[in-house]
Amino acid sequence: MRKLKLENFAKRFGRDVSGGVMVWAALGAPVMVSGGALAVDVSRVYNLDQQMQSAADSVARAAAAELDGKSDSMVRAHRAMNTLVSNGETFSDNSGAVTVQSVRFLTEKPAKSYETASANLETTDPHAARYVEVTLTPRNVKTLFPPKLSKGLANVSLQNTSTAGFSFGTRGGQPMFVCNPYEGSNVTIFEAADDPNERRRQIRLINPGGGNGKFVPGTWGYLDPFSQQGRTSANEFKDIFAIDIPDTYFTSAGVRIRQGKIGGIDDAINTRFDMFKGKFKKSEYLDNPRFAPAQNVVKGHAVANIRNGKKKKTANACASIETSHAFPMPRDGQGDTVSHYNSANANATATINGDFLGQGNWDFVEYVRVNHNWARQMNIYGTTYQFNYVSGTVTPNTPPSRYEMYRWEIEFDCVPGALTYGQNNVNSIEEGVPQCHSTGGYEGDIDRRVLTAAIINCGEQNDIESMKSNNRSPVSVAAFGKFFLTEPVGVDAQTEMYVEFIGLLEGTDVQSRDQIALAR
Repeated sequence: MRKLKLENFAKRFGRDVSGGVMVWAALGAPVMVSGGALAVDVSRVYNLDQQMQSAADSVARAAAAELDGKSDSMVRAHRAMNTLVSNGETFSDNSGAVTVQSVRFLTEKPAKSYETASANLETTDPHAARYVEVTLTPRNVKTLFPPKLSKGLANVSLQNTSTAGFSFGTRGGQPMFVCNPYEGSNVTIFEAADDPNERRRQIRLINPGGGNGKFVPGTWGYLDPFSQQGRTSANEFKDIFAIDIPDTYFTSAGVRIRQGKIGGIDDAINTRFDMFKGKFKKSEYLDNPRFAPAQNVVKGHAVANIRNGKKKKTANACASIETSHAFPMPRDGQGDTVSHYNSANANATATINGDFLGQGNWDFVEYVRVNHNWARQMNIYGTTYQFNYVSGTVTPNTPPSRYEMYRWEIEFDCVPGALTYGQNNVNSIEEGVPQCHSTGGYEGDIDRRVLTAAIINCGEQNDIESMKSNNRSPVSVAAFGKFFLTEPVGVDAQTEMYVEFIGLLEGTDVQSRDQIALAR
């Protein structure tokens, strides 16, 4: 009987499945707990990495935004990193504000995104720095996953790096470049932009054209604004140079050079001086406000029908010629000269570094005597000038720049001519207020006598094929500058320009297009 009971118990026990889950639960619990811990660890590491990388990117972008090539760009970049951005993280063991461990400024980014920038790409020159590499201080995460199962990886350390770059450009600039007039000197183009004494110096620029012509300091040339669409026609080029803001875009990353000469460019540029010749005499230009001249067009011209320094009543104001009876903005040079068109002053431009850069010593006294009716005193942007016409001197003896004089005449309604000083109360027969365009002087957001041009270190680039032929690889740009036309462009074979360098294109300028982007 007992044996039968034992047998029945054994059979019931064998068939009984109650409590079986407990066994599997006991066996699977370590795996499930470890898996949960692993999921938490992976999530923490991933989120920490995301927060750290976001912080590195924002710091790099803030620093890169200051790399505009100026002498204090690196100082401003460090200040931006320390004061403009504040980032924290919440997943490390010592969560809180992230800190920067190291910073490197680079001239270029590595060719391949996965490569570390080599030492030869580093720079301490604020003018050459185009990229910044930011590395954050590492942060640690203690894992929940059992160390024995993770082969001792109880701690995970993360360190994030970001590289950002600054590129500058212009939308609506003229398709032209100027060889850096300060290349090879002890003054950089960035220092010149900040120095009023340098901005007062007149620059003579010629276009060497194609053939054996060389691009050197003191020369200018053409950019191809639509190189990806094929060679831009000569008529398109003339319209681009004549219009107020052309549909062009150029960037410091690289521009393409167009070789050769383009006939009629002088006519296109000189529309800015109220001179409408050739195709620009058509109504489509004379009635279009985008082709209107500058508000001040003093250029040493007078109407063709003049006699003894006086114009006839029937004279056509738009058929003007160069004359000694009018006094334009003088070229740099010594001595009191009636006009730079006179043979006595034919070579008045002071020479330095190859006969193209003057000293800023233009005849301010004679210009004011003729064009401003023997004015005894002038206050030009905070400086009061006292004139002595007997001795031919002015106090202080350092003149303003021609651009400052030109802007002062516009802003204070003192453009030389009878409209300002009266028909019988002026020493010059020239009218400086534009007369030939149907809309008068230009009323837009830019100054029509200021050209925007890429500045290229031609000495460095002269051996590059793209400087010698069309549609080659792009040429890098040192900066984009603004150049004031002190007189109409010459009609000779080299399309001679006399300009003042008035500064670099800034982020606040209408035509400026700065870009800050992560590089890796």
